[in-house]
Amino acid sequence: MAARAFIEEEFDDDTDLPLPTHSLPNTGMRGPLLQEIDDEDDDATADADEDDEEEYDPREEVVASGSGSRPPVSTQQAPRGPIINRETTKRWTTLYPIYIDAKRPLHKNERRVPRTASVWWPLSSDMGEACARMGFSTLHDVRKRHPKDWENPGRVKVQFKKDGKLVNPAIKTKKQLLLRVSAYIHNKRPESVPTPETSAPTKNVKGITKTPRPPEPVPPMNLRLPANSPLVETGMLVESMKQSLASEKGQPGPGQIEGGGAGKGKRKVIRVRA
Repeated sequence: MAARAFIEEEFDDDTDLPLPTHSLPNTGMRGPLLQEIDDEDDDATADADEDDEEEYDPREEVVASGSGSRPPVSTQQAPRGPIINRETTKRWTTLYPIYIDAKRPLHKNERRVPRTASVWWPLSSDMGEACARMGFSTLHDVRKRHPKDWENPGRVKVQFKKDGKLVNPAIKTKKQLLLRVSAYIHNKRPESVPTPETSAPTKNVKGITKTPRPPEPVPPMNLRLPANSPLVETGMLVESMKQSLASEKGQPGPGQIEGGGAGKGKRKVIRVRA
């Protein structure tokens, strides 16, 4: 019986890639997907402390500031303040934008200041900035939100007392702090100040209280809500569609003469008989 001929392919590449003895660090969006590995890398993280603070992730921004200082803002990367352990902020005072929101009713779990002292379109970033300017250590968490204010995420944790003493002796209660925060935002954004015409709610014929009208002109959606609000993306889309429709209405239609009055074009009717 004749032997069969066959072709055998040999892998003659003598390249030997060393396998890593430890997992690659989680660099998130900041680091490369591939990383060169050499013998020195194995010893670099051998003595790493497992209890190190969690690295900063720009997708979950937590800005901390203390002693009235503001973290430097760079155009190259997101602002980053000193690392603060979340466990230490559990007993800090919590401030939500809903506490000073002018369109909210006066209630324990909603607006907590008089309507004349409240703010139209409050933002947690402005509240954190105000508290830091008053000398408080703050932690701005952009992802947390009040259960009744889902469209306006963000909250501020404030160290109201330190070692049992008031951080700012001039501010003794949470309501005083909210009033100071509102006053700061009024000076920063005058368009947010309630006017006598817009501060008082009205009632309709059925006796139902209506939300007070905001001052005009109303700012764009991206100035009334934070960037991570679920309403910003949909709201911007709706506004762009309105502008597109308005521009289309301003152009001469198929039955109109450009530069002249709007004339009626011929209408084509198709009838289908069985």
